[in-house]
Amino acid sequence: MTVILIWGYFLMLFYILMIIGTLLVLFNIRAFRRAELLRRNPVVDRVPYLETIRSLSRSKYADLASRGHMQTCPICLEDYSDQDEVIELSCD
Repeated sequence: MTVILIWGYFLMLFYILMIIGTLLVLFNIRAFRRAELLRRNPVVDRVPYLETIRSLSRSKYADLASRGHMQTCPICLEDYSDQDEVIELSCD
């Protein structure tokens, strides 16, 4: 009788470990696929525009304010301070 109980507990432990192992494998596969999707992100592949953005001229708002530029940022609608760095876009 005791041998049957021990054998039953052993099988139960074995099945529980198998289930936990399967869940860990599935979780790792999912994490790997998610990491692959992030690496092959089409937005990140368009980074050549980043050099264009970096090449735009930057200046302090205090220098531009004397030429009559806007006092409020059109994106965040906050007022500029004299120390803010502003990128002036040319309108062609």
